[in-house]
Amino acid sequence: MSKLKFAGKLSISGDAQYDSPGFSAKMCTYTIMNSETNEIIDFIVIQKGQYEGELEKQACQLLLEILIREHELDVEIFVTDRHTGIGAMMRENFPAVYHAFDVWHMAKSLQKKLTACDKKTPKSWIVDTDACAALLVVV
Repeated sequence: MSKLKFAGKLSISGDAQYDSPGFSAKMCTYTIMNSETNEIIDFIVIQKGQYEGELEKQACQLLLEILIREHELDVEIFVTDRHTGIGAMMRENFPAVYHAFDVWHMAKSLQKKLTACDKKTPKSWIVDTDACAALLVVV
């Protein structure tokens, strides 16, 4: 941690993993890594019932508070998936940190929208939604 404290402005990424798929998850592990070195900075495990609300948002907020407020890391950019709760939490609790969405989740969202559009209007200008999403990931 002390090495990161003196590293200057950090770009970090965060994501959650659950013990089971769907809405029946009881445990959430939230991991944050340094986007420049690909090293895990820290992680936290929380259990359903420990906190009110969404597990991913709660775990993310707790871990960011530990890193930014307790360890005094200078976080400039935080990259996550498109979780709406995390977006709102970032705007309210960490307005000085630039919050961005990762490219893979953006491409996946666009692919869903293009696929839905292609089903509504067959033979339209959308030819291959997989190729479109792949292009987004490469760019």
